[in-house]
Amino acid sequence: MCSIVEKENAEWLYLGVIRKAHGTEGSVFAVIDDVEWDRLNGLKEINCESPAGTMRCLAICGMHPVSGGVIVSFENVTDRAEAERLAGCRLVIPVDGLPVLPEWTFYHHQLIGLRVEMLDGRYLGILQDVIVTGANDVYCVRREDGSEELIPAIRSVIRNVDLDRGVMQVDPMEAV
Repeated sequence: MCSIVEKENAEWLYLGVIRKAHGTEGSVFAVIDDVEWDRLNGLKEINCESPAGTMRCLAICGMHPVSGGVIVSFENVTDRAEAERLAGCRLVIPVDGLPVLPEWTFYHHQLIGLRVEMLDGRYLGILQDVIVTGANDVYCVRREDGSEELIPAIRSVIRNVDLDRGVMQVDPMEAV
């Protein structure tokens, strides 16, 4: 799951980590912690944070998903030796630099922590996690008693998402 980290008075979205060089042309293999990577296809640059904490902004030339991660090539990383020096770097982007998503589409980090309530205002719980499935996402809501409620992320159930108020309104199916 993506997490927000605060650095230098800005919020950054942690995406994953570069594990190793890939090939001889400077590409890297990165493990991405969130399957939202496909929503970032229009991303032109990404920040690599070294284990020592130094940040380096790199222009993205290309990327494509592979089993277990993604292969990324950068504009100024042109050989294997330079790519190997990136191993261990965390991939982060500023939250305010995320591509704008279409209406009724959200980044997971925007949803986690939302107060979930029924249409009539009854409190259901706090959205704790987003589970990605083949058909649609499923929201894991933690109730006050500690139990979990799984809610399908479909338009007929999720009726309103107000990020400014931090509230999601649902009209659960019969099983809830």
